[in-house]
Amino acid sequence: MIGYRGNYFRYIYDKEKHYYNFFYTDIVFRNPIYLLKKNNKSLLNIHLGIGYLYNKLNNNSICINTGFINEIIINSKINALINLSGIIGWDIYQNNEDILPSLNFGIVYKYNS
Repeated sequence: MIGYRGNYFRYIYDKEKHYYNFFYTDIVFRNPIYLLKKNNKSLLNIHLGIGYLYNKLNNNSICINTGFINEIIINSKINALINLSGIIGWDIYQNNEDILPSLNFGIVYKYNS
């Protein structure tokens, strides 16, 4: 999986938007439990990878990207997606080890080419 995450994060102690860009590549590990159930309506995947983070505070960092992706099967063409993940790195915003948590929602549409 190749992706981009960005826009901004906020500190606990201020209300300003701190803009960043994060480009990453991940390996997706499919859930083996799904293969054992015939009528399962969701897929739970784990993803792990690395990426390049750039923000206005500290030029750049190489970070780890990890999390869980839950796909809820709506029909044969459409899945709803919930991604709970985090960017883990050094000196992202606190000058020590940091985690930028993230919760994303989306739709996956499967098409035949």
